Amino acid sequence: STGNRLVSLTNEKGVITADELWGGSPPAPCAPGTPVLTQDIVSLVEGNAVLSTAGQLQNHDPDITKSPFIAASGKGHFGLFHVDETGHWTYQTRSELNELNAGQTVTDHFVVSTADGSTTTVSVVITGTEDVSRVPDVTVDLQETNVPLTGSGMLQVIDLDSIPATITAQTIDGHYGTLTTDASGGWAFQTHTALNELNEGESVTETFPVTTSDGGHGLLTVNIVGSDDPAQLSGDHRVLQESDSILTARGVLTVTDPDSV
Repeated sequence: STGNRLVSLTNEKGVITADELWGGSPPAPCAPGTPVLTQDIVSLVEGNAVLSTAGQLQNHDPDITKSPFIAASGKGHFGLFHVDETGHWTYQTRSELNELNAGQTVTDHFVVSTADGSTTTVSVVITGTEDVSRVPDVTVDLQETNVPLTGSGMLQVIDLDSIPATITAQTIDGHYGTLTTDASGGWAFQTHTALNELNEGESVTETFPVTTSDGGHGLLTVNIVGSDDPAQLSGDHRVLQESDSILTARGVLTVTDPDSV
Protein backbone atom coordinates (compact mmCIF):
# COMPACT_ATOMS: atom_id res chain seq x y z
CA SER A 1 0.00 0.00 0.00
CA THR A 2 1.04 3.64 -0.45
CA GLY A 3 -0.42 5.13 2.81
CA ASN A 4 -3.24 5.01 5.45
CA ARG A 5 -6.78 4.35 4.28
CA LEU A 6 -9.99 4.88 6.32
CA VAL A 7 -12.01 1.71 6.28
CA SER A 8 -15.58 1.41 7.64
CA LEU A 9 -17.86 -1.58 7.62
CA THR A 10 -21.49 -1.92 8.73
CA ASN A 11 -22.99 -4.96 10.41
CA GLU A 12 -26.08 -5.70 12.49
CA LYS A 13 -24.50 -4.02 15.53
CA GLY A 14 -23.74 -0.83 13.79
CA VAL A 15 -20.63 0.71 12.34
CA ILE A 16 -17.18 -0.76 12.92
CA THR A 17 -14.45 1.77 12.52
CA ALA A 18 -10.99 1.06 11.21
CA ASP A 19 -9.55 1.28 14.68
CA GLU A 20 -11.95 -1.37 15.93
CA LEU A 21 -11.34 -3.56 12.87
CA TRP A 22 -7.58 -3.57 13.40
CA GLY A 23 -7.79 -3.73 17.16
CA GLY A 24 -6.21 -0.32 17.66
CA SER A 25 -4.22 1.84 15.27
CA PRO A 26 -4.10 1.05 11.53
CA PRO A 27 -0.89 -0.65 10.31
CA ALA A 28 2.09 1.44 9.17
CA PRO A 29 2.31 2.31 5.44
CA CYS A 30 3.91 -0.41 3.30
CA ALA A 31 7.49 0.24 2.18
CA PRO A 32 7.95 0.67 -1.57
CA GLY A 33 8.74 -2.61 -3.29
CA THR A 34 12.28 -3.29 -4.56
CA PRO A 35 12.28 -3.47 -8.36
CA VAL A 36 14.01 -6.32 -10.17
CA LEU A 37 15.65 -5.23 -13.42
CA THR A 38 16.65 -7.64 -16.16
CA GLN A 39 20.21 -7.68 -17.47
CA ASP A 40 21.17 -8.10 -21.12
CA ILE A 41 24.30 -9.83 -22.47
CA VAL A 42 24.54 -9.94 -26.26
CA SER A 43 27.18 -11.66 -28.41
CA LEU A 44 28.19 -10.38 -31.85
CA VAL A 45 30.61 -11.80 -34.42
CA GLU A 46 32.92 -9.42 -36.28
CA GLY A 47 32.34 -9.24 -40.02
CA ASN A 48 33.12 -6.85 -42.84
CA ALA A 49 30.42 -4.37 -41.87
CA VAL A 50 29.45 -2.20 -38.91
CA LEU A 51 27.71 -4.34 -36.26
CA SER A 52 24.43 -3.40 -34.58
CA THR A 53 22.03 -4.97 -32.10
CA ALA A 54 19.12 -4.01 -29.85
CA GLY A 55 17.19 -5.29 -26.85
CA GLN A 56 14.49 -4.61 -24.26
CA LEU A 57 15.17 -4.31 -20.51
CA GLN A 58 12.36 -5.24 -18.14
CA ASN A 59 11.50 -3.55 -14.84
CA HIS A 60 9.73 -6.04 -12.57
CA ASP A 61 8.68 -3.43 -10.00
CA PRO A 62 6.14 -4.68 -7.37
CA ASP A 63 4.85 -1.13 -6.94
CA ILE A 64 1.73 -0.21 -8.85
CA THR A 65 3.58 2.68 -10.50
CA LYS A 66 6.80 1.40 -12.07
CA SER A 67 9.81 3.66 -12.17
CA PRO A 68 10.79 4.51 -15.76
CA PHE A 69 14.25 4.00 -17.11
CA ILE A 70 16.42 7.08 -17.49
CA ALA A 71 16.92 7.74 -21.19
CA ALA A 72 20.62 8.11 -21.95
CA SER A 73 23.29 7.73 -24.64
CA GLY A 74 26.82 6.56 -24.06
CA LYS A 75 30.08 5.92 -25.89
CA GLY A 76 31.74 2.60 -25.27
CA HIS A 77 35.24 1.64 -26.29
CA PHE A 78 33.99 -0.08 -29.43
CA GLY A 79 30.51 1.36 -30.08
CA LEU A 80 27.64 3.71 -29.25
CA PHE A 81 24.75 2.86 -26.91
CA HIS A 82 21.32 4.42 -26.37
CA VAL A 83 18.43 3.50 -24.05
CA ASP A 84 14.99 5.15 -23.81
CA GLU A 85 12.51 5.47 -20.91
CA THR A 86 10.82 2.18 -21.79
CA GLY A 87 14.08 0.24 -21.49
CA HIS A 88 14.53 -0.31 -25.22
CA TRP A 89 18.21 -0.04 -26.11
CA THR A 90 20.32 -0.02 -29.27
CA TYR A 91 24.05 -0.50 -29.92
CA GLN A 92 26.22 0.05 -32.98
CA THR A 93 29.97 -0.40 -33.39
CA ARG A 94 32.04 2.55 -34.54
CA SER A 95 33.69 0.53 -37.31
CA GLU A 96 33.82 -2.96 -38.80
CA LEU A 97 36.41 -3.94 -36.12
CA ASN A 98 38.34 -5.91 -38.73
CA GLU A 99 41.44 -5.45 -36.60
CA LEU A 100 40.17 -8.18 -34.25
CA ASN A 101 42.00 -11.46 -34.74
CA ALA A 102 40.22 -14.79 -35.09
CA GLY A 103 38.77 -15.81 -31.71
CA GLN A 104 39.73 -12.55 -29.97
CA THR A 105 36.91 -11.12 -27.82
CA VAL A 106 36.24 -7.59 -26.60
CA THR A 107 33.36 -6.29 -24.47
CA ASP A 108 31.49 -3.00 -24.07
CA HIS A 109 29.62 -2.56 -20.73
CA PHE A 110 26.88 0.02 -20.12
CA VAL A 111 25.07 0.87 -16.85
CA VAL A 112 21.35 1.68 -17.11
CA SER A 113 19.41 3.38 -14.28
CA THR A 114 15.75 3.85 -13.35
CA ALA A 115 14.19 6.94 -11.82
CA ASP A 116 14.15 5.35 -8.35
CA GLY A 117 17.91 4.73 -8.44
CA SER A 118 17.98 1.06 -9.40
CA THR A 119 20.64 0.00 -11.92
CA THR A 120 21.35 -2.82 -14.33
CA THR A 121 23.83 -3.46 -17.13
CA VAL A 122 23.92 -4.19 -20.83
CA SER A 123 27.03 -6.02 -22.08
CA VAL A 124 27.96 -6.49 -25.72
CA VAL A 125 30.60 -9.17 -26.39
CA ILE A 126 32.23 -9.06 -29.83
CA THR A 127 34.27 -11.98 -31.20
CA GLY A 128 36.78 -11.49 -34.00
CA THR A 129 37.04 -13.60 -37.14
CA GLU A 130 39.81 -14.29 -39.63
CA ASP A 131 39.98 -11.57 -42.27
CA VAL A 132 41.81 -13.28 -45.14
CA SER A 133 44.78 -11.27 -46.34
CA ARG A 134 45.59 -10.49 -49.95
CA VAL A 135 48.80 -10.02 -51.91
CA PRO A 136 48.80 -7.29 -54.58
CA ASP A 137 49.80 -8.73 -57.95
CA VAL A 138 53.35 -8.04 -59.12
CA THR A 139 54.56 -7.85 -62.74
CA VAL A 140 58.26 -7.89 -63.67
CA ASP A 141 59.78 -7.32 -67.13
CA LEU A 142 63.13 -8.90 -68.03
CA GLN A 143 65.20 -8.46 -71.19
CA GLU A 144 66.83 -11.55 -72.67
CA THR A 145 70.62 -11.47 -72.81
CA ASN A 146 73.31 -14.10 -73.22
CA VAL A 147 73.14 -15.32 -69.62
CA PRO A 148 70.36 -16.71 -67.39
CA LEU A 149 68.06 -13.90 -66.26
CA THR A 150 67.33 -13.05 -62.62
CA GLY A 151 64.89 -10.80 -60.78
CA SER A 152 64.00 -10.20 -57.15
CA GLY A 153 61.86 -8.01 -54.90
CA MET A 154 59.45 -7.88 -51.95
CA LEU A 155 55.83 -9.01 -51.87
CA GLN A 156 53.34 -6.97 -49.84
CA VAL A 157 50.71 -8.54 -47.57
CA ILE A 158 47.55 -6.52 -46.86
CA ASP A 159 45.81 -7.90 -43.75
CA LEU A 160 43.08 -6.16 -41.74
CA ASP A 161 43.77 -8.26 -38.64
CA SER A 162 46.11 -6.76 -36.04
CA ILE A 163 48.39 -9.80 -36.39
CA PRO A 164 49.19 -9.90 -40.12
CA ALA A 165 49.62 -13.06 -42.16
CA THR A 166 52.94 -13.96 -43.77
CA ILE A 167 53.95 -15.10 -47.23
CA THR A 168 54.19 -18.87 -47.66
CA ALA A 169 57.81 -19.91 -48.21
CA GLN A 170 57.99 -22.07 -51.33
CA THR A 171 59.87 -22.89 -54.52
CA ILE A 172 57.90 -23.14 -57.77
CA ASP A 173 59.43 -24.56 -60.94
CA GLY A 174 57.92 -22.93 -64.05
CA HIS A 175 58.34 -23.44 -67.78
CA TYR A 176 61.04 -20.81 -68.22
CA GLY A 177 62.40 -20.41 -64.70
CA THR A 178 62.09 -20.97 -60.96
CA LEU A 179 60.50 -18.69 -58.34
CA THR A 180 61.45 -18.80 -54.65
CA THR A 181 59.58 -16.93 -51.88
CA ASP A 182 60.24 -16.63 -48.14
CA ALA A 183 58.11 -15.72 -45.11
CA SER A 184 59.36 -12.13 -45.07
CA GLY A 185 57.89 -11.56 -48.53
CA GLY A 186 61.16 -11.72 -50.42
CA TRP A 187 61.08 -13.35 -53.85
CA ALA A 188 63.70 -14.35 -56.43
CA PHE A 189 63.34 -15.61 -60.00
CA GLN A 190 65.89 -17.16 -62.33
CA THR A 191 65.47 -18.57 -65.82
CA HIS A 192 66.55 -22.13 -66.56
CA THR A 193 68.72 -20.97 -69.48
CA ALA A 194 69.77 -17.76 -71.22
CA LEU A 195 66.70 -18.10 -73.51
CA ASN A 196 68.76 -17.07 -76.51
CA GLU A 197 66.22 -18.82 -78.72
CA LEU A 198 63.88 -15.86 -78.28
CA ASN A 199 63.83 -13.61 -81.34
CA GLU A 200 64.11 -9.85 -81.10
CA GLY A 201 60.84 -8.46 -79.70
CA GLU A 202 59.38 -11.90 -78.98
CA SER A 203 57.95 -12.18 -75.48
CA VAL A 204 57.05 -15.05 -73.20
CA THR A 205 55.27 -14.91 -69.84
CA GLU A 206 55.58 -16.93 -66.66
CA THR A 207 52.93 -16.54 -63.93
CA PHE A 208 53.34 -17.91 -60.41
CA PRO A 209 50.70 -18.07 -57.64
CA VAL A 210 51.83 -16.82 -54.21
CA THR A 211 49.94 -17.58 -51.00
CA THR A 212 49.81 -16.42 -47.37
CA SER A 213 49.57 -18.21 -44.04
CA ASP A 214 45.84 -17.40 -43.67
CA GLY A 215 44.81 -18.49 -47.16
CA GLY A 216 45.32 -15.23 -49.03
CA HIS A 217 46.79 -15.22 -52.50
CA GLY A 218 48.20 -13.15 -55.33
CA LEU A 219 50.09 -13.51 -58.60
CA LEU A 220 53.66 -12.77 -59.63
CA THR A 221 54.10 -12.46 -63.39
CA VAL A 222 57.44 -12.39 -65.22
CA ASN A 223 57.51 -11.09 -68.79
CA ILE A 224 60.66 -11.93 -70.78
CA VAL A 225 61.37 -10.07 -74.03
CA GLY A 226 63.82 -11.46 -76.56
CA SER A 227 66.69 -9.52 -78.14
CA ASP A 228 68.67 -9.92 -81.35
CA ASP A 229 71.53 -12.32 -80.79
CA PRO A 230 74.16 -11.66 -83.54
CA ALA A 231 74.73 -14.59 -85.84
CA GLN A 232 78.14 -16.24 -86.12
CA LEU A 233 79.50 -16.89 -89.64
CA SER A 234 81.96 -19.74 -90.04
CA GLY A 235 85.20 -19.15 -91.90
CA ASP A 236 86.66 -21.22 -94.78
CA HIS A 237 90.09 -21.70 -96.19
CA ARG A 238 91.21 -22.92 -99.63
CA VAL A 239 94.66 -23.17 -101.20
CA LEU A 240 94.89 -22.51 -104.95
CA GLN A 241 97.89 -23.14 -107.18
CA GLU A 242 98.54 -20.57 -109.85
CA SER A 243 98.39 -21.95 -113.39
CA ASP A 244 97.89 -20.68 -116.91
CA SER A 245 94.10 -20.54 -116.48
CA ILE A 246 91.61 -18.71 -114.29
CA LEU A 247 91.56 -20.15 -110.79
CA THR A 248 88.29 -21.14 -109.08
CA ALA A 249 87.26 -22.46 -105.69
CA ARG A 250 83.99 -23.46 -104.02
CA GLY A 251 82.81 -24.08 -100.46
CA VAL A 252 79.95 -23.67 -97.94
CA LEU A 253 79.82 -21.03 -95.24
CA THR A 254 77.79 -21.82 -92.08
CA VAL A 255 75.66 -19.27 -90.24
CA THR A 256 75.06 -19.97 -86.52
CA ASP A 257 72.25 -17.85 -85.01
CA PRO A 258 71.07 -18.39 -81.40
CA ASP A 259 67.70 -16.87 -82.32
CA SER A 260 65.04 -19.31 -83.47
CA VAL A 261 64.57 -17.32 -86.67
